[in-house]
Amino acid sequence: MSQYKYAEIGDDVYFWFAANDTDGDAGDGASPLFDVRLAGAAADAIPTVSGTPTLLSHANYGAGLHELKVDTDGWAAGEYAVFCTLTISTVNPGGFVGSFLLRTAGTGALDVNIVSSADIDFTAKQKTYGAAWVTATGFATASVVGALTDVAAAGEVTEADTLMQYIKQLLNVLIGAAGIGAFPAESTPANGVSLAEVIRAIHADVTGLNGSDMKGTNGAALASVYTAARAAYLDELAAANLPADLDTVKGVTAKLDSMIEVIP
Repeated sequence: MSQYKYAEIGDDVYFWFAANDTDGDAGDGASPLFDVRLAGAAADAIPTVSGTPTLLSHANYGAGLHELKVDTDGWAAGEYAVFCTLTISTVNPGGFVGSFLLRTAGTGALDVNIVSSADIDFTAKQKTYGAAWVTATGFATASVVGALTDVAAAGEVTEADTLMQYIKQLLNVLIGAAGIGAFPAESTPANGVSLAEVIRAIHADVTGLNGSDMKGTNGAALASVYTAARAAYLDELAAANLPADLDTVKGVTAKLDSMIEVIP
């Protein structure tokens, strides 16, 4: 049994059926009839319409092939069933031909109204339905995301700049030629201090150091102690015959040791 057909009030609805005798051979039969019933009507309700099917007579059609037409002009909307019967081989078999769902013109579930694209304000539709969809789903609107042409944001975060502007600002800070528009002063790491402030503090601390000469913290300490002025002091000590004086001191010390040993 197939799905019911759709039709509008006033349509002509067509159905077909075939007849066979009791031996199984196709046969025209006699006195074919059909009845149409409104679904849900009382069991003893009179058929909405009754009629006589047409026997197809062209040579290409076999025996017993019938067509029936149901004129729905003036009918009520609803679902209708179509039954048929005829006399063949001295019997009167009955059959269910099919059904159709009748609807008021222009209001059916599958009705399609063709509208010219020129009559549709797509911009207005997008604004109306797009805003409703955004409200229902929580997705950001264009005023939040921004456009590709938005210029990069500058300085502190505001409620007016778009996401696109902040993305461009971040790229400028990382790799862009524009860089940071106003680099902040140095600051010790703390709550409420930006990375830029700390980076500048690091730069200030290492400025002037020759990294190729530094060998860890000890080398850095020596570099801070050894100066040209102190190197000059060493040169003066050498010029004053300091090594010879040290040797004299060593000789005197040795004599004192000998004298102490001979004292009873």
